Amino acid sequence: MNVLLRTAALALLATACAGATQGLRSTQSLAPVAIAVHNGSDRHTMLPMWVNFDGKEVPMGLIQPGETWHERTFLTHVWRIYALPFTTEPKSVHTAKLNDIATEFVVTAETPVLIEVE
Repeated sequence: MNVLLRTAALALLATACAGATQGLRSTQSLAPVAIAVHNGSDRHTMLPMWVNFDGKEVPMGLIQPGETWHERTFLTHVWRIYALPFTTEPKSVHTAKLNDIATEFVVTAETPVLIEVE
């Protein structure tokens, strides 16, 4: 995905997806944990968003199809993983709903180390 397209996707998602689930937000940062998110999709780039202490989403990079993203986070932190609203393929751009959440989770002691999204 070229830089201009990636920048446009991040800006679009940051606005369109704000407040997808009202009221959820990260709380404490006392117990560190490591998580990994695997993008099992063969068509969509995933965008992980940390939901900060004010309930605002913070983009944390991109996960390309087939890649695994590793992050150090904390128990009680909220994460949303979005499928980008479009994917690029040779000579075509496909669109999807702007607020497609592939998964949303609060990190707990039961959260698996590896989270699979498609």
